[in-house]
Amino acid sequence: MRSETAPADRTATLAAFTTVFAAGQTAGPWLAGLVADRTSTDATLVRTAVLCAVAAVVAATGQTAGRSSRPRSRHQASKAGLHP
Repeated sequence: MRSETAPADRTATLAAFTTVFAAGQTAGPWLAGLVADRTSTDATLVRTAVLCAVAAVVAATGQTAGRSSRPRSRHQASKAGLHP
């Protein structure tokens, strides 16, 4: 988050991430229960497993536009003006 967010925007960005996470933690079990009631528990487990697998692939291969997925070293970041 530090390398992608301006210092003045970090608090708001963290608040947004926290709000979305809390909404997911609240809505997720409720939605899974609705799906299980309308289909079956097995179908809910399969859908959850597929969703987790897709999320893992996206997280492992995802890149921000114009940015490599490899983290910067402190030396590279300081040369680029990202760290004091």
